Amino acid sequence: MPAFLNYLQELYNSLAVLFSEYENNDKAICYAEKAERVYHQIHSMGKTTDRFGSNLFRHLKAQTLEPETKKFQHCFYFEGGIHHVKTEKLYTHTLFYKAQILTKIGLKKQAAEYCGLTMKRQYEMNDYEIRDWCYNCINLSEYYTENGYFA
Repeated sequence: MPAFLNYLQELYNSLAVLFSEYENNDKAICYAEKAERVYHQIHSMGKTTDRFGSNLFRHLKAQTLEPETKKFQHCFYFEGGIHHVKTEKLYTHTLFYKAQILTKIGLKKQAAEYCGLTMKRQYEMNDYEIRDWCYNCINLSEYYTENGYFA
């Protein structure tokens, strides 16, 4: 199972987006929460020493399932394994999708929190477009200012 958690995380994110686009926000939020649980499951499998869990992923690399090429020469197979950068990027996407879904549901305060978490992770991982990030920062600050959340 650990070898395919990234695929499961990506699948739940995709389902969250799909159901959100079809205005089935109850299912969409459930899948976003499942993706979030998979992320936490990956991190609960071992101790981490840095913010991106480098020790965890070194430990899991030894458990990675390698495809047997002799058996599957003519078949399609997925290469398993947990990639720590992909795990973190997928989780950032999960937070972003969850913020969008919460906005659609009308839970704006929670959506703003998830937007802030998404932006914080993008900044820490240096994975953002500066123009978009600044624009989102301005919009988020406007929300907090309009609602009196100055702290």
